[in-house]
Amino acid sequence: MAVYRFRVTFEDNEEVYREIDIKSTQNFEDFHNVIVQSIGFDNLHDASFYISDDYYRKGDEITLRPISDDEKELRALKKMPLKRQMNKCKMAALIDDPHQKFVYVYDLKTGWTFLVELLKIVPDDAKVNYPK
Repeated sequence: MAVYRFRVTFEDNEEVYREIDIKSTQNFEDFHNVIVQSIGFDNLHDASFYISDDYYRKGDEITLRPISDDEKELRALKKMPLKRQMNKCKMAALIDDPHQKFVYVYDLKTGWTFLVELLKIVPDDAKVNYPK
C-alpha cells in the first residue's frame, strides 16, 4: 500500500513546516486531524482543502462540514462544481500528480492558510501507525 509524504507549510512563513505521512486509503478528514494535531490547534473550527495548481491557486473544495441538500441543489443549478466531503474522500482519489498540491485553510474566519505539497510516495511500514 502506498504512503504519501506531504510537506505542510504556513503560507506566511515557509520556515515553519510539518512532514506528514498518510496512507493512500485514508481520507482527507484523517489528514485534517493530523495537521491540526501537529500544529497544536484546538480542532473546534471548520476547515477545507482546495485542489491546487503549481501556483497554489484554489480549485475544487474538500470541506470538513457536511454539505446540505440545498447547497448541492444550488451548486447544480449554477453549474458550480460540487464540493467533496473530507470524510468521504480518500487521499488516492485526488492524487494525480507526483507533486500534487493543495491549499488547506483552518478556521475560515481567521483564515489560517497552509500550502500542502506531495513530496514523494513511500512504501507502507507495517510497524508505523498512520497518519504520522
